[in-house]
Amino acid sequence: MSNLFTEKIMFVMSYMLMLSLFMGANSFIVFWIFMEVNMMLFLCVINFAGLSSNLSSDKESGLYYFLMQSLGSIGFLTSFLFLSYDDVSTQIFSVLSLMLKLGLPPFHFWMFKLSVHINKFSLAVLLTLQKAPLVVFLFFFYSGMMTGLSSVFLVLGSLMMIGSRSLIFLLVSSSIYLTGWLLVIFSKFFWGFMIFYFLYFLMVVLLFQGSESCYWMYNLNSKLFISFLFFLGLPPMPMFFFKFYAFDAIMANFTLGLLVALVFSSFVALMGYFKFFFSSFTNKNFLYHSVSKPSSMYVFMSLSVMSAIVFLS
Repeated sequence: MSNLFTEKIMFVMSYMLMLSLFMGANSFIVFWIFMEVNMMLFLCVINFAGLSSNLSSDKESGLYYFLMQSLGSIGFLTSFLFLSYDDVSTQIFSVLSLMLKLGLPPFHFWMFKLSVHINKFSLAVLLTLQKAPLVVFLFFFYSGMMTGLSSVFLVLGSLMMIGSRSLIFLLVSSSIYLTGWLLVIFSKFFWGFMIFYFLYFLMVVLLFQGSESCYWMYNLNSKLFISFLFFLGLPPMPMFFFKFYAFDAIMANFTLGLLVALVFSSFVALMGYFKFFFSSFTNKNFLYHSVSKPSSMYVFMSLSVMSAIVFLS
C-alpha cells in the first residue's frame, strides 16, 4: 500500500513539474514536445494501474487512449505542415485536433468510453492534470477563439450533466463544463487558474476515495461531504469565489454572449449536481455515517480561507 501511495505521489509531482516547464515554453515545437511527453506519462499511469490490478481492460485502455491521442497529433501536425499558419482553416483544424485530444465536444465520445475501463486514480488524472497542458496550449495559441469555445463547453457540458446517471459520467460531463470555466479564469486570473486546477484535482480524488463505487454513492462521509460542497460552488467554497471573480471581470469587459453562457450553464450545472447527489442520498441503499467534524471542518475552513485570500488579493 505504501509503495502504491509513493508511486502516485511521484506521478503527481511529475505532472506538476511538467506543467511548470510547459508554462515556461515559448515556442510551438517545445509546446508540442511537452504535449507528447505528457501523453506518455499518462500511459505510464494506466500501465502501472493495469500491472497492479492484473486487469487486461486497463492495458487495453492504454492502447485506446494512445490511438485517440495519435489521431489528434496527426491532425494537429498536418495542419501546420501542409497549410499556412495564418490561414483560418488551419487554425480551425488545429483547434479541432486539440479538442479531440482533450475529449471535448464533438469528440467527447472516447472520453466516456475510456472512463469506464480505467481505475479511479487514472480517471482523476485524466479529468484534471492531463488536461492542463492542452488547455494552456489552446489559450496561448488560439486566444481569439476562447470566448466562443468557452461558451460551447459551458453550455454543452452543463446539459450533459443533467442526463448523467452515474458518478463517472457526471464527472466526465463536469470536466467538459469546467474546461469552459478554466479558459475563462485563465484569461482573467493566471494564478487563480493554477489554484483552481489543483483544488479541482484534490476534490475529484477525495470524491473517488469517499465513494465505494465509481457509478453510485452509497454512503456519506467527510470526503464526500467536502467534495459535494466544492462542486456545488456555494459560498464560502473556493468555486464560488472563482466564479464570482470571473463574473466581475466579464461584466467589466461587457462580453454579453459569454456572460449569458456563464449564468445559464451555472444554473443548469447546479441542477445537475443536485439531481445526482440527492438521487444518491435518497436511495434506499444509501447509508448515513457520522461525518468527522474536526477533519471536515478543518478542510472546509482551510479551503474557504484560501479562496478568500486569493479573491481579496
